[in-house]
Amino acid sequence: MSFDATLPAVSTASVTLEALKGVSAVKARLPAAAGVDTSVCTAVLHDYDWSKTGAAPQRTVLRLNTNTTHSVTVSLPRGRHVMQLDVDPGFYFTANMRSMTAFDMGRPAKLLEEKKLAAPAEAEGAYPAMAAGDWCVWFRRVFKVSAEAETPTTVSAALSVSDAAMSPFARFAVVDNDGTGTVTHFVAGAAPAKTFAPNANGYTIMAYSKALTPVPSGRWRLSALASTPFQAFTEMPTADPARFNGAYAPNYQHLICRFRVAVKERALLA
Repeated sequence: MSFDATLPAVSTASVTLEALKGVSAVKARLPAAAGVDTSVCTAVLHDYDWSKTGAAPQRTVLRLNTNTTHSVTVSLPRGRHVMQLDVDPGFYFTANMRSMTAFDMGRPAKLLEEKKLAAPAEAEGAYPAMAAGDWCVWFRRVFKVSAEAETPTTVSAALSVSDAAMSPFARFAVVDNDGTGTVTHFVAGAAPAKTFAPNANGYTIMAYSKALTPVPSGRWRLSALASTPFQAFTEMPTADPARFNGAYAPNYQHLICRFRVAVKERALLA
């Protein structure tokens, strides 16, 4: 048995009315108040499989739309369920969840680590203000996967940017440091999960941008989840890039420039 609203034993008419406004059947019959903000906050509860993030949409369990309060009851079959609650940004909200059986709730990375469902790795920082045409490397991190794992390590990564004006220009890439020439590029946001086999020199994950319009400085955050913990997740220096300027003449080979680079030790060239 479930209840849409619980009324105190001693209550005034105004308190009772406010409590009943959260009941869908009552709320639908109340007249709309004049001069009240009618913007609606949406909360979505959906299945959560971190290894499928950035790929196909996951099953939606329920969706709540309200600008006051709303409640609903969900029945789930037996077994373990991992779900995520997403709420529209820009709203102050309180979400209360109750269950007839014990459950755990918390930040995805922390909860997955506690339940040994995934191993998180995170990094954050700031990118500088940029003029139109500026190219900038935000960060580089080298990670190594375990050679003792029974299967290749699955990694899901997401790059979050604080300013929507920067999002169209932000990219991140994963480079195989063994020199195989394998580079995988992603736009800002959640990238589909990929598997990584152990190698000698690990992999470099880096973020960069080329702004087409002026953008102010802002914050970035990289969140990664792996099926087995990284053996290393090391910050690498990001020096100012070397710049070469000049003019090119039309030619049949479509050559713009050519430079010879000599390195003294193993290096990653971007």
